[in-house]
Amino acid sequence: MGILQKLFGPPSRKSFAAMVMRELETQGAGPLRFNETTFAVEIGGGRLYLQNFYARFAAARTGDRYGIAVETARQWIARPAGKPRTFEEARAMLRPSVRSRAYYDASNLKMEAEGIPHRIEPFGTLGAHLALGLVLDFPDSIELVSSGDLQSWNATYGEAFEIAKDNLRDASIRSFESRNGLYVSTWDDAYDATRILLPEFIKPLQVRGSHVALLPHRNLLLVAGSEDPAALMAMADVARETLGQPQPISAFPLLLLDGEWTDWQIPRDHPAGNAFRLLQIQRLAEDYDEQQNLLRGAALRRGEDLFVASFQAMRRKDTAELITLTSWTEGTTALLPEAGEIAFVKLPDAVRRVRWQEVMRVAPELLEPTDHYPPRWKVTAFPTESQLAEMKAEET
Repeated sequence: MGILQKLFGPPSRKSFAAMVMRELETQGAGPLRFNETTFAVEIGGGRLYLQNFYARFAAARTGDRYGIAVETARQWIARPAGKPRTFEEARAMLRPSVRSRAYYDASNLKMEAEGIPHRIEPFGTLGAHLALGLVLDFPDSIELVSSGDLQSWNATYGEAFEIAKDNLRDASIRSFESRNGLYVSTWDDAYDATRILLPEFIKPLQVRGSHVALLPHRNLLLVAGSEDPAALMAMADVARETLGQPQPISAFPLLLLDGEWTDWQIPRDHPAGNAFRLLQIQRLAEDYDEQQNLLRGAALRRGEDLFVASFQAMRRKDTAELITLTSWTEGTTALLPEAGEIAFVKLPDAVRRVRWQEVMRVAPELLEPTDHYPPRWKVTAFPTESQLAEMKAEET
């Protein structure tokens, strides 16, 4: 088996689930059922989601993989028996949370697949790509705090969030490692990225220009200066190494202006512009791929004739520019990802590619926004001949 795994990669998701379930049975857990759609083991009334554990498992050396399966099962066995009953019991355990908005969208789609009626919602956003929440910090796990939890504790989000930030501040003894203008967080406690909410740790960092932060992973917060191309290139290099690990967050940098974080789009002609654009497209492609699979499954369960379009990346033949593309086929109801270009498919005509902004200029009424992240737009009608003629086509 070892030789086969070296040749063909790690065991499949099903094989990993089977390994975890064997260990769970050994520990006395049950009854067990593997839900392939949500990639989770259902254990009695609970669910053990395996995606992040499997990412570690797949990236590990062959000899280390069994240990990860065992650790996955034992973390479930050692989980807390329940949440605190009162706000006073919860107070010391509260921590703020910064995650990708895609995390919440995927979680809700998974719960829908399992017939769970409620949704989890962030308490706020940070820029266009990040979501703010609250968690309970147990010794061996982290658990989301819901609005229902706050209601049962007779507490407000604002009150709990300030306490959570104070708790995180008190636990923040170390700080950043300096690497020639790039600052790399050193806490490694699952809250590195969340410390973007503590500007007192970031403002003292000596940078050229304004402070730019990137949160590629929950255990990594990167800071550089907006006027330091070399440090920004180094930021992109470090992020590239971590975005493929479990619990990725974002490839979109934030800029600190007047004490507030705001989205920062690095100019295309900036020395680090292409590196960041590649990171962002890769992150979006992975998020869109997971979202597409979940939305397709949801449509099938509802018996809905819905086409969930793909998000693709390619390079232009003439300039080698990296672009993103999706397709819109006549006669279909579809959910389109927000790509740089749309390929209009109307048989027997040739495919016609048009920039997203051009489509929105000519026929914005045809695209209905949804509440998904990454963004999806619902289309039920195809552009008319006159609308297609008015859209400036791109060279293919």
